[in-house]
Amino acid sequence: MSQRKLTGAMGLAIVIAAARLRVVVAAISLMALVLLPGSAAFGAFTADNWTGGTTDFNNTANWSLGHLPTALGGSGEQGVISGLTSNQPVLTAPTAVNALLFTNGGTLSSNTAADILTLDLSAANGTALTVSTTTNISANLAARASSAGTKVVTVSVTGSNNVLTLSGNLTPNGATWSLGASATDKIVLSGSNTFSGTLLLTSGVIETNSNAALNNWSGSIQLGTNGTPASATLRLNNTFSLTQTNLIITAKSNSTVDEYVEVVGSNSLTVANLNLTQVNVSGVSDVQFHKTGAGTLVLTGNNGTVSKSGSGTSFNPTAGIKVDAGTLLVNNASGSPTAASIGYNVNSNATFGGTGAVTGAVDVKSGGHIAPGASVESLGVGWLHLEAGSYLDVEFIPSANDTINIAALNGLTIDSGALVNLYVEGSTNPWTTAGTYALINYTGTLNGAASNLSVANPQNGLDYEFATDGSTVYVTISSVSVPEPATMGLLLLGGLGLIGGSVRRRLN
Repeated sequence: MSQRKLTGAMGLAIVIAAARLRVVVAAISLMALVLLPGSAAFGAFTADNWTGGTTDFNNTANWSLGHLPTALGGSGEQGVISGLTSNQPVLTAPTAVNALLFTNGGTLSSNTAADILTLDLSAANGTALTVSTTTNISANLAARASSAGTKVVTVSVTGSNNVLTLSGNLTPNGATWSLGASATDKIVLSGSNTFSGTLLLTSGVIETNSNAALNNWSGSIQLGTNGTPASATLRLNNTFSLTQTNLIITAKSNSTVDEYVEVVGSNSLTVANLNLTQVNVSGVSDVQFHKTGAGTLVLTGNNGTVSKSGSGTSFNPTAGIKVDAGTLLVNNASGSPTAASIGYNVNSNATFGGTGAVTGAVDVKSGGHIAPGASVESLGVGWLHLEAGSYLDVEFIPSANDTINIAALNGLTIDSGALVNLYVEGSTNPWTTAGTYALINYTGTLNGAASNLSVANPQNGLDYEFATDGSTVYVTISSVSVPEPATMGLLLLGGLGLIGGSVRRRLN
């Protein structure tokens, strides 16, 4: 796979890539984090093997060439650290090396946080850190400062089912970090990262195991690259609020790519806009973003975009964003966190909701839920399609209830078999107060019918009727009439009389 440079404002980038792609992030200000494929240039290095006479990384006697791996000649030297060596290296001072290769579970630590390892490639771009087995690097890592801001420093995880844990801090210094993993490999960020810029994820799984791994990040998170199509997953085991960060989904020409953000458990990720881009398109290119995991993704921005370079077909507007599990909330104050041409598919056991608005289409599939508001509030969408078996979850208080506002003309479709849950605010207790309540506001023609709706949580003694006045879908809740006891007695006596008369006629 070829490596592509992530462009943006001056600063550092970190990239993650390999055979498959699932999460990528774009550059906005000072730096970018990128995971890219492979290690095509490894063979160009001259090996400088760690001999491990002692644990001191900075002791030149512990290296086979008699000095630390330098940038002498060609692509320079590569320090090879094997886990089979008895003494694993420990940094004892701030140190710069050309490149390192970890094999057989080799590790690297440091005496103090100030003992930072700077990866100082001789070439303008290249693979500075290669991991071919499960490895833990607890030392803080930095890239060589570059006044031009064009240096790309790649970290690559190769092989199968390997895990690289970076528990130290990552420092930019104006370069681009390129972190790459094979499809079955994983990179774990468990340190405290405070830099700004772009987090670009292009393959394998990138996982957070620290509340500080992204919380101090400002910039963009990009899933996908304009390079070879692959799939990447950003797996969040923590809660992060990145309200100044955009989530960017990227696809290259003539490819179909799926990118994933998995929010685990009850955790959440808050970002600004969700932007989709295509690069060098000459034919049909389709990129699909998947929200997975039981947690919540929150969008708070007001200027989501879609952009395309080249003459090819743009994104499929009805399949751009798939909510496969958990919840996706739009809580923007104005505008839309996604472009009007980008649609949402809400799949079974997933929920789309929030207090803001999107200008695109929302298609709620069977088993999927749309839930306006955080309590009793409204949610705006461009178009809404409630398919058979889908759920509209509405909360009520005595003076108001949730509503959905449809912006597009003729933008509401209700299929037969669509369901409505009527809840008391903040609970799943059924709402039972009689009255007529507005649920969905729209303009133009309603596709389908309001009567296609039915209550998913009906209560005994209540009758429910759905109707429209041409611009609003209502539900009317009323009590079912129950005869008084005296009336019931008369009806019973009358029925017995009829039965007795029929018996006498048969006997006669």
